[in-house]
Amino acid sequence: MTDTESKTFSIKITTIEDEVTREFSGSVIDGPVIGATLMFYDRNGRLLKTEMTDGNARYRVSINADANVYPLTIEATGGTNLVTGREIDFKLLSVITSPSVKHANVNPFSTLIVQSARSMAGGLNTENLNLAKNLIVKNMNFGLDSRLVADPITSEINDLNIGVIVKSSEVLAEMIRRTHDSLKDAGTAFDINNIVKAIADDMTDGELDGAGGATANKQIALVSTLVSGKVLIEALSNNLNVNGSIATLRMDNAIAAVNPQATTSSMTANVRINQEQLQQTKIAVDAGITLLPSIELKAIKSVLNILQTDSLPVKIEPIFPADKGKYIDEAIEFASIVIETKIDKTNQTAHQFQKDKASRNLSRTVILSWVAPIVRSDSSPLPLSEIGGYKIYSGTDPDNLAFLFDINDSSVNEYMISNLAPATYYYAITAYNQSGAESEFSTRVSKTIKNL
Repeated sequence: MTDTESKTFSIKITTIEDEVTREFSGSVIDGPVIGATLMFYDRNGRLLKTEMTDGNARYRVSINADANVYPLTIEATGGTNLVTGREIDFKLLSVITSPSVKHANVNPFSTLIVQSARSMAGGLNTENLNLAKNLIVKNMNFGLDSRLVADPITSEINDLNIGVIVKSSEVLAEMIRRTHDSLKDAGTAFDINNIVKAIADDMTDGELDGAGGATANKQIALVSTLVSGKVLIEALSNNLNVNGSIATLRMDNAIAAVNPQATTSSMTANVRINQEQLQQTKIAVDAGITLLPSIELKAIKSVLNILQTDSLPVKIEPIFPADKGKYIDEAIEFASIVIETKIDKTNQTAHQFQKDKASRNLSRTVILSWVAPIVRSDSSPLPLSEIGGYKIYSGTDPDNLAFLFDINDSSVNEYMISNLAPATYYYAITAYNQSGAESEFSTRVSKTIKNL
């Protein structure tokens, strides 16, 4: 090369993040699943790694991959579900959206989220995953309390939320299993993984009504809605039936087996109902009433209308009719063989009824929220661990408030009261310690409910 000559070089700069080994971890829960096989795929479907869950239903994996091959998809099969005693009944899916993610759980919620995002325009991208997560958690809730599990995929599982994720995941999985069995018994053969895909595809519009994506199915939508009502009512009273028997003890034993730090407060009896779960149950029962009206189903609906969010199973079980499941079973059996026009009417009517009711009741709802006290009356520090819970008092006379509800969980900081008659209501909250000693009333607040 002479002094006057020049030469151009093509240089590629590779950042550290382009190709680097990252560690990921998570829990596999459909009931906790030990010994499950996990396969990690890049966005092009190339298998990157295979791993297994340990005796605590957890995994840890190191993956070397370019940043541009994310999101990674996780598929879980096999293993032993500590609640059912069987292998995973349908393929579980999850996703790692980027190399910066540290935690990715695999459960029935993550499965529906991934499948639903795949069905949206643009496929498996961050925007679609966030939209799918919001739609699934709101409308296919099954008791997944977002106050304890903010994200079913990325939230770490600990002794505070393990009861919620195990119970809600098992309820959702049981709905899918029973939907498959009900359709099979009626002579309609759907592969269980195709049922999962149809439900997820249907949920792209936010409603389980058979009118969602291309693989949505109206009969699957109706049967799964009714089956949801059955398993949700069982779960509300902590009597979920799995494999033909009540699974409460099996779920609690599974929680203790995979999380030895779990205390009594982590067990299923202390999992509170939430607003989305209650709304989902009402939609399911309304579908049953529309399809096969009965006094018994209307009695169940009346009970649901008086239930308050944050109630515990022990307070719910005594007020449900003893034979509550029988009449939902009749509706499920009928839905498995009913003609398409009846399916359409039932799917649409149940959802619209609850939308109209929600609109009417919005102005008749009070949401109380508070911050846990951090000092005692003598100004000494008050750790959250020493707070036993809160009591809510209400009435139409600010000087004569009556006890309304006991929240025996110091981590709860919100309570909803619905279906209020027109009046001015006053509220106050007290905190109590682990010995039951109660504080003075908080500052009173009021809300006026007007005639519609």
